[in-house]
Amino acid sequence: MKLPPGTEEEFFYYGGFPFVLQLKNKRSLIYELISGVMDKLITKDILEMKKFSSETISKIKDLLYLIASSDTTNFDKLGKVLKLDYRSVRGIVDALVQSGVLIEVKSYGQKFTQIRKPIKFLFVSPSLRAGILNGIIPPGIKGKFLEDYIALIFINDFKRKIS
Repeated sequence: MKLPPGTEEEFFYYGGFPFVLQLKNKRSLIYELISGVMDKLITKDILEMKKFSSETISKIKDLLYLIASSDTTNFDKLGKVLKLDYRSVRGIVDALVQSGVLIEVKSYGQKFTQIRKPIKFLFVSPSLRAGILNGIIPPGIKGKFLEDYIALIFINDFKRKIS
């Protein structure tokens, strides 16, 4: 089956949400709606899971942006950039993982022992990452969209197998 040119890119950048089907060719509106989905997720789900100070809450979207625009995550560096302590950054990230926005990928060596390598975080959907970045994709992270998509497939397959 031959797909029209750009179909794969469209799917990665904003194809993970049903409301996109009616909004083809309106990228800025699509990213605005994805941002609205993230705002609702932060105000409803994440804040119901954990209590954060207002200063910490105001940095959640900035943290998501930093994670979306990089390959690895160092909590100390994120804390310095955001002017938050390690526990606050880790608390936000844990809440984002629990809410299903992020997937934590730890590195393992031989015999399944964890190695000292920075933790990677993937998004549950490549279109979430694109929405957080407002469609402006740095060249160094284009491969992350494929990683996000593969993680989504693995998680869905795993859930199907255990149910």
